[in-house]
Amino acid sequence: MSTVSYSAPVTADDGNGKTVSQTFNWLVNDKVLTVQGVAVNAVEGNDTGAITVATCTTPDLNSQAGDFTAVVNWGDGNSDTATVSGGNGSFTVTDDHTYAEKGSFPVSVTITDASGASTTVGSTATVT
Repeated sequence: MSTVSYSAPVTADDGNGKTVSQTFNWLVNDKVLTVQGVAVNAVEGNDTGAITVATCTTPDLNSQAGDFTAVVNWGDGNSDTATVSGGNGSFTVTDDHTYAEKGSFPVSVTITDASGASTTVGSTATVT
């Protein structure tokens, strides 16, 4: 999460020629992005097709899917850019993958917002 500092100068005038000024510094934090990983089930050698690998929410109901990018690390040495879809503060991350071998793999999804702040969440891929 990133923080931006703003200065806000304020001047009060009593109407009788006397004024006083004060500058206030405000720190504004990015909106919180809550991300949940989704377990992956796959069959060795078969493309999973477009599957949900994560979901995320933000209190900013004006945010759009285009405000985010997502990268999936499949845990087998491969990673790629996923698709973010949704709106009104609720988004789904989807992607597809083919595992060459059966086993259990740690999957991680990193979602980055327009300001460059990112959140990573993990799950597991079970490949039979």
